[in-house]
Amino acid sequence: MSDALLHALIGADLGNGWTVEAHLERNGGATGACHSFPFTARHTNGQRAFVKILDPIPDPNLPDDEQLPDLEKRLAVFNYERDLADKCKDRRISRVVRALGRGSIKVDGFPIPVHYLMFELAERDLREHATLGQTLNTAWNLYILHQAALGLEALHFNRIAHRDLKPSNVLLFDELVTKLGDLGSAFDRGIPRPDEDRGIAGDTAHAPPEQLYRFHPEEWDTRCLAADLYLLGSLVVFMFTNVSMTAQIGGQLLPQHHWDAWPGKYNDALPYVREAWDAVLEELAGTVPEVVRDELVELTRYLTHPEPDRRGHPRNRVGGDSNFGVRRFSSRFNVMRARVEQGNRSEQVA
Repeated sequence: MSDALLHALIGADLGNGWTVEAHLERNGGATGACHSFPFTARHTNGQRAFVKILDPIPDPNLPDDEQLPDLEKRLAVFNYERDLADKCKDRRISRVVRALGRGSIKVDGFPIPVHYLMFELAERDLREHATLGQTLNTAWNLYILHQAALGLEALHFNRIAHRDLKPSNVLLFDELVTKLGDLGSAFDRGIPRPDEDRGIAGDTAHAPPEQLYRFHPEEWDTRCLAADLYLLGSLVVFMFTNVSMTAQIGGQLLPQHHWDAWPGKYNDALPYVREAWDAVLEELAGTVPEVVRDELVELTRYLTHPEPDRRGHPRNRVGGDSNFGVRRFSSRFNVMRARVEQGNRSEQVA
């Protein structure tokens, strides 16, 4: 998006009492869609909101005859997210950030309408919380993991895969309210995505290893829901080490075995990936308090197995639940949180 358009959008009237307030700078380490930009908006009643604006400027790196089709595809993907946000709102999925509005506006000097989506504005996201050096504790970490798992569970119940669960998409509204944000990479099982030819669904810095090695299971549940489980497990690793599972696996691999250099099939790379994965889990065990160490590392192992069809809780496979069900994980995170809090209270009394 050009500087001229960024400047022209400030103060733009979105209708219904909303006005574009400011452009949000991406924080260090932020990743995400390169064709949309974040803003805030303010209502006449003082309420503020997050606004995602689609860049209407053609990509100058593309040949002239490809620029218009590229813009049309961008808009199709943007509208796919719009429809998913509306579906979540209509089905009252409270664990996902709520859509407040959508539409398009004309901006002086630009012939193409500017499309936008508007959502609830969080106080911060989990990545920002960690960057600010906020005091984290085991009970709080487990509470956040429980909330994130509930969000995934609600989406999966509605046959929606998030596919980009990462710290910056876990939104903190206050000490107790946590929601999942950014459905820009999400996939509704019943509606094909316009850009499903992408090799990696979300952020490459957090992507499951099979995607990085260019392996994409044909079965939707294995390709999408199993990827969400991996991302939840990577969030566990981040909560206790401040680094994602993917980054740590990459750091353990020898250069010739790394996905950036590997020329062959994922199945042939699996022995090296598993060795790196085991090393990451061993290091995780060294950072987790003893009161939950064994169980949390075991759950992370179930969530992040390098073979996507082996992810999930083993009891799901014998209990009639979906192999990639999230409920057992959300439940165990909550039980562990209660255990830690009870231990903290006991120590205070003693």
